[in-house]
Amino acid sequence: MPARTPLDANAILAATEEILRRHGPDKATVVDVARALGVSHAAVYKPKQALREAVTRRWLGRNRDALAVIAADSAVPPAQRLRS
Repeated sequence: MPARTPLDANAILAATEEILRRHGPDKATVVDVARALGVSHAAVYKPKQALREAVTRRWLGRNRDALAVIAADSAVPPAQRLRS
């Protein structure tokens, strides 16, 4: 098992993000997140959907400025901006 780090919201979200990347949203479980943190699944205390939503909010927060620039670029058609 990995070394234990303080179990706070940031640690849980970081572990969840890594598990989602590794396993994908359909196969990732709260048990996987707990295992990555070296704790029981009861210690994570969040449903899978709540963890996924929190990770999504965190990612959007980190990337909001870059996404705003892409969305505002009227020189490029919307369909191409989505692929960028």
